[in-house]
Amino acid sequence: MSYRRLRSVCLYAAVLGVLVVETPGFLPAAIQHRDESPQLTGFSKSEIHMGVRFQISLYTTDQTVAEQAFAASFAEIARLERVFSDYNNESEARRIDAAPCDSPIELSQDMQRLLEKSLTMHRDTNGCFDVTLGSLTKLWRTARRVRSSPDPDAVDAAGQRVGSHRLELTKCHLLKHSPGVELDFGGIAKGDAADQVLCLLKKQFGITIVLVDASGDLVAGDPPPNQPGWVAGLSRPADEPGPLTRVYLANRALASSGDSTQFLETDQARWSHLLDPHTKTPIIGQNLTLVWADDGATADALASALAVCSATEFPVITARFPNLAATAYRRATLDQPTTVLQTENWAALLANHQCPADK
Repeated sequence: MSYRRLRSVCLYAAVLGVLVVETPGFLPAAIQHRDESPQLTGFSKSEIHMGVRFQISLYTTDQTVAEQAFAASFAEIARLERVFSDYNNESEARRIDAAPCDSPIELSQDMQRLLEKSLTMHRDTNGCFDVTLGSLTKLWRTARRVRSSPDPDAVDAAGQRVGSHRLELTKCHLLKHSPGVELDFGGIAKGDAADQVLCLLKKQFGITIVLVDASGDLVAGDPPPNQPGWVAGLSRPADEPGPLTRVYLANRALASSGDSTQFLETDQARWSHLLDPHTKTPIIGQNLTLVWADDGATADALASALAVCSATEFPVITARFPNLAATAYRRATLDQPTTVLQTENWAALLANHQCPADK
């Protein structure tokens, strides 16, 4: 039996990244509903996709429906991975990378959707989110693996192939106007996949009480029965030890971007896995960004963009997203204090959604 039936205890759904999810205690069906509505039971299952663990928690009427819902959901994530992966040479993203310049490239509906979203996010973040970072991403990914900085000439050459202005997207095709442009959906595909799972579960199964946790990037549907929301624990910066702040999440997305595990440390600096599209280099120091948004793709992309942007750009970018709440913790070196950037509504949002201490 590959799925888990969730019982009336609090369970940690993930301890990866900088968000920790708890599924609130699932109440017995007789307590959940006292009318003639179908009784609901909670189930959870996880699988590895897109290089991370996806966990899906949901409520439905019975085991058979849960198994069908999980099978369809993970099949959808696997299908999207075959579209956007930069590891799979047969993916649509890699075929686009290999396509010649100035020749129309036909796109699937999924690629069209996420490219449109990516280019919109590029515009709205002043270029701090860029889907054309692929060539640089691969260089620095190898550098972290071998624990050595990449060759400066190779970095310069890869940087010359970065820039969303090199892409022209129409309703039917994509044109690349520069040779060697490579796509990287690592900063948006997980959130988008979680969004698509919520849509699939609602459309095919009528399931709306669901939480998708893509290794710390969370997309929540309706709250569990008799609960105000799913419970998410927000990590703190490395120099601010203390208990997790726990908040209720429902019909929103909560994403994080941090470098607690993915970084390269050299004699010169501590390089994050997050790349600045403007400087073509990783950001330096210890960083943690949390974003509360309407959907997973937006939250995922902004978690990266707001980690990269300057302090002066932070309020400009966040103001373009009316329902957004975000905070960014930055520390360039270990002997410096943490700088905190926050939207004006961040503190109020936490206060309004914070779980009581005894929950």
